[in-house]
Amino acid sequence: MYAMRMCCVVLLTLFVGCGNVSAKKFDEGTVSAINLDVLRIEACASGKGCIAASGPMQLDLLELADGKVDFANQVLLPEKTQYLQLMFGENSTITVGDELFPLSVPGGTKSGLKLKGRKAFGKEGGFLTSLELQFKLGKKIVVQRNKIRSKDKGQRRQVSYVYSYKLKPVIRVESAEITPMTEGTPAVVAMPDEDNEITIGDNFSLVIPAGAVSEPMVISVKETKFTVEVMDEETGEVVEKPALSSNYELSPDGAEFGEPLVITLPYSPETLPSDVSEYDIAVYLDGERIPTDINTVSKTATADVWHFTSARISYYTPICPSGNGLYCGTIDPSLNNNTLYYCENGSYQMRERCSDGCKSMPVGQNDKCEDVVAPPASCPSGNGLYCGGAVSRDENTLYRCTNGAYSVEERCSDGCKMMAVGQNDKCEDVVVAPPVSCPSGNGLYCGGAVSRDENTLYRCTNGVYSVEERCSDGCKMMAVGQNDKCEEVQQTSCPYGTGYYCGKSSLGQETNSLYYCQNGNYDEREQCSNGCELMDPYVSDRCSSGTGGGTNWDPSSSLSLDVPYLDQLDIPTIGYAACASASSAMVLAFHGKIKNNQQAMIDAAGTIFRQTSSVDEGLLGRTGLKNHLEGEWNFSSVNFDSSGWSDLYKKIQEEIRAGRPLILGSHSMTEAGHYMVVTGYDGNDYNSAKLIINDPNGKWLGWDSYSTAQSGKALRYDYKAITSRSDDGVFVIVP
Repeated sequence: MYAMRMCCVVLLTLFVGCGNVSAKKFDEGTVSAINLDVLRIEACASGKGCIAASGPMQLDLLELADGKVDFANQVLLPEKTQYLQLMFGENSTITVGDELFPLSVPGGTKSGLKLKGRKAFGKEGGFLTSLELQFKLGKKIVVQRNKIRSKDKGQRRQVSYVYSYKLKPVIRVESAEITPMTEGTPAVVAMPDEDNEITIGDNFSLVIPAGAVSEPMVISVKETKFTVEVMDEETGEVVEKPALSSNYELSPDGAEFGEPLVITLPYSPETLPSDVSEYDIAVYLDGERIPTDINTVSKTATADVWHFTSARISYYTPICPSGNGLYCGTIDPSLNNNTLYYCENGSYQMRERCSDGCKSMPVGQNDKCEDVVAPPASCPSGNGLYCGGAVSRDENTLYRCTNGAYSVEERCSDGCKMMAVGQNDKCEDVVVAPPVSCPSGNGLYCGGAVSRDENTLYRCTNGVYSVEERCSDGCKMMAVGQNDKCEEVQQTSCPYGTGYYCGKSSLGQETNSLYYCQNGNYDEREQCSNGCELMDPYVSDRCSSGTGGGTNWDPSSSLSLDVPYLDQLDIPTIGYAACASASSAMVLAFHGKIKNNQQAMIDAAGTIFRQTSSVDEGLLGRTGLKNHLEGEWNFSSVNFDSSGWSDLYKKIQEEIRAGRPLILGSHSMTEAGHYMVVTGYDGNDYNSAKLIINDPNGKWLGWDSYSTAQSGKALRYDYKAITSRSDDGVFVIVP
């Protein structure tokens, strides 16, 4: 009987770690070394992923930034490498003054530190010799201070601080020196020794000759060890001993080589049958015997392999157990038990995978796969009618079951009723709904009395509600039988913030005119020839379609919306990477998708972040945010527009005039990119225009510089300065 235990040998092993220690206040001038514990360097290209380009090494980031590190043929880059990723272990440190502190590094084994530089690595592959980085210590090391209070013997508390040091996730590459590979150099990124030999465990080795591999690859080996139960000749007891050989899975599976690789496997001869010599054993690739050299001194078997698959040592049986024919894999420990093989003169070839197991037949008969027996089709309680909920189908549909086959009998408008066993299920009786009516007859009702917006007056006609008037100072419910009405207007504020409102007769305004309200003051902007249309709360009213233009209003000059503000740093844990999520939460609050308060926006931002972003990358993709806002928050449409300066500014003006704030994505402001809310505009000419911005990160001071202590609400940014790159643009969000 065989027992099995798993031992996985992987050429590159990854560890992640970080730490917090007590430290003095951070001073750039006192940093003498930044030692990075690098498990491996990966070479990456957009859309093609990353491959390992080196083994482990220790790097001083300060020396690396100055181009003083010579990689000495330790890092091999493929063609068209676009950026590098440094994957870390748990022992990175920073030396501040005379003290050594742990350094938290980004991503660890998940994403690592990215070294990016446009065209820095060129198109040709080769060995990386050196790098020069655009590295400003003060901007790439983040220092966080945590206060710790402890009680002394008296009544006062002692206060101390714990400082932690963290490295930011992206550093720019100024230049890279790459040496082309010379002919005959093994093109393998792994950890071979000086003789191009990879050794794993006891006596396992893989020799990779020059020219065997045409492009870089990561080679790994997975070892599965077996034991076998045998009887001890002296004691007569059954004991476990190592099987003849482990099984080795060579990856990447199916890889082929221009020159044969030389593989050496160890074996344990103790369990060989008495009639089998060590010279009878050989290496088998996926069950097929290949030419093998046996060393009875080192107890190893060596063979040439031209492709990768599973490898194992077994002994040669010159004939098949009962002659040539079909055998289950149980006939030989190197074969799969649930596979049917054809044996010819002792050599086995796979014929069929057996989904229900393999059946051994009497001697002289071919083995075969077990027959796949399907259970007889039947209905739960015999043929009849069943509600869908009882048979894993639609619960509001009645089905007829005949010998296990189901067909729709009836759609149940009021649900399906399951009856006692043996009785047919049936649709619930249809309950006739009472006629629709208004609570106290047709008339005017405050929204709070009819489960609608409490600051809106509605007209109810035979149970159908329409907006009659927005109540800026609240809605007043009257006695039963009397129409409700809006409270007397105190002109100190606008009903739903600064914006456009249809005129109200209660304010002495023309009901077919559009007014701009700010701080409770109304200014007539347009006369609506087809009437004025009331929109949802927090969305500006507008003239009905077909209007013939207005009076004394130039909407292209300046306009802003009163959009709620959320500081992204108020979002716990993830705030520093949550600009897109915070901006989305502001727009949700503006459109009434969530409550207009700080906690509601923080909660919504957390939900958005978990489904669209990460702490290392921020927003993972614009398409992901679009799909999330449409799918989870029921926006009619969300599209990203990155048109040229002129067309993009016109789109921003159109959306603001329609009462719809936008989310602007810019790579012109910071190295990592930034998202914020456009709440308005100022200017006719885009060349000199300003955008009114709710910036979740505070106030932008210039390239990659922010004052997070200042509020980012309603800031004025130069339009062209924050949209200078071709991939800058806005999310157009229609509720």
